[in-house]
Amino acid sequence: MKRKTLFIKSIGDVEILQHPRAKVLRISVRIDSSVLITVPQRVSLAQAQRFAEEKASWIIASKQRMVQKTANRRAAFTENGYRTRNHKLTYKINKENKIKVKLTATEIVVYHPELTHISHPEVQQMARIGIEKALKKEAILYLPQQLKRLAEMHNFTYNTIKLNKAKTRWGSCTSQNNINLTCYLMLLPNYLIDFVLLHELCHTIEKNHGPKFHALMDKVCFNAKMFNHELKKYSIKGII
Repeated sequence: MKRKTLFIKSIGDVEILQHPRAKVLRISVRIDSSVLITVPQRVSLAQAQRFAEEKASWIIASKQRMVQKTANRRAAFTENGYRTRNHKLTYKINKENKIKVKLTATEIVVYHPELTHISHPEVQQMARIGIEKALKKEAILYLPQQLKRLAEMHNFTYNTIKLNKAKTRWGSCTSQNNINLTCYLMLLPNYLIDFVLLHELCHTIEKNHGPKFHALMDKVCFNAKMFNHELKKYSIKGII
């Protein structure tokens, strides 16, 4: 079997599948509005393209029906329900027939073709990329200065701070007192962010989680045990 994707101006991307058991040319419009044309191996790509162009009106109508069917599907990142601290997620039609994302001062704008619903996996993936960019931008503006403020308040010293997109832990402190923080911290309430930052600052003095560490945490963070219990309710892997 051979697969080839062609761009047809009036339709968009069309996937051509040359199948050894195919006897006739057949068009399928999938639930995500993508188009597949299955053709016998003897049929050339040029013939398949002409066939698609002849059936363009039917294909466009079928894609529109699929858009209507999926219009009520729940997207993970919806236009009316998702926002970071400083950015709101919005969707806009892109006449260039491409899916892309742009980050402004206040918005995460995902552009998508008119016939591609926002629940389409590629649109959702682009929304996720945009959200991650927004979180990174917000983390750069907030976390370093907040870490510095807490360190000065409680007389901690650290070497460097590094921001990442880790989904396995909120933060870490190396033996050289370099502190690593995930940008996903920006999805937590401020008091839990402070709890994580103080946790890592305490590791600049106490490298393990022994009694001395917990005593130090209790000294610099009121209700440390309660905050630790609440933090466990959040899962980084499930947060975005």
